[in-house]
Amino acid sequence: MDKTLAAAFEPRLLEEWARRRPDGRAVTLYFGGGTPTALSERTLERLLPPILPVAAEGAEVTMECNPSTLSDSKAHLLRNLGVNRLSIGAQSFDPPVLRALGRTHSPACIRACVETARRAGIVRINLDLIFGVPGQSEESWRATLRAALDLAPDHLSCYGLTYEEDTEFFRRLQRGEMRPAPDLERRQFEIADEALGAAGFVHYEVSNYARPGAECRHNLDGWAGRDYVGIGPGAVSTVAAVRTRNGPILRDGSWEVAEREELSPATLAAERIALGLRTLRGVDEAVFLRDFGFPLRAHWRREIARIVEEGLAAPAPPLRLTRRGWLVADEIAQLFL
Repeated sequence: MDKTLAAAFEPRLLEEWARRRPDGRAVTLYFGGGTPTALSERTLERLLPPILPVAAEGAEVTMECNPSTLSDSKAHLLRNLGVNRLSIGAQSFDPPVLRALGRTHSPACIRACVETARRAGIVRINLDLIFGVPGQSEESWRATLRAALDLAPDHLSCYGLTYEEDTEFFRRLQRGEMRPAPDLERRQFEIADEALGAAGFVHYEVSNYARPGAECRHNLDGWAGRDYVGIGPGAVSTVAAVRTRNGPILRDGSWEVAEREELSPATLAAERIALGLRTLRGVDEAVFLRDFGFPLRAHWRREIARIVEEGLAAPAPPLRLTRRGWLVADEIAQLFL
């Protein structure tokens, strides 16, 4: 973002925040969008103080971080302003894999970033890692997991590489330069499950692992179907059964609501199941009955019987997937949507 666009962006972001901020105290705040730590310290000093005061005592305040953008002074600033959790986009500790992903940082840069955060007093650390990258071997993935564990984070997010439209990965896929390897990706998923479980991490959501008690509360709220407010270009909000999505940033630094959808009770119920099935806890059937007024096993009897019969879901309540089911969680979710 150039300086002119940034100058126009900042007041509009704060204006949207003033208009849409929650009435009560926020139990989680999440500063995402990729690399908010790439913003200058002066910009962060202008943006964060109007937002952070809504955080309740003990709130989880997370900021996403590019490993190459965190200096000692910036880390201390974030901690002093109230950021208490950092999610670092490490992706891999294997230089060839980082190059394949188009990342410019090095493994040494990731280690330095973690050390910088801890010196500043930010002790809750998540590392984002990616598997299923073309050319990434099982041993490369094992080595990345070992290197990540050596840094003693309390949370790890392990994502399979996705090919989304309008991304360089998708264009390379179309050109035949990259080819998905589903069998290898499944094996690497299993490797992470085994290695991180042995290290004491709880696999509490399909892509997320945490030391006991260090689960990401912000994400847990989302998977439980609770309301959330997003501000900024591309941000999504769901409040009182209305979902909105902001459009991209325009040349003048503004953005508009691009989509607005009133969610029906049926849609909300289906989404509650699809999201809940991604978690270790599964779907709390008593809470579902309370919120929607009907038992989910009666409504989706055929679908549930099918995934139980195939060994993809546990037979007894709560409704939750087995490890085999997690490997195809997205496909299972489509049965309920």
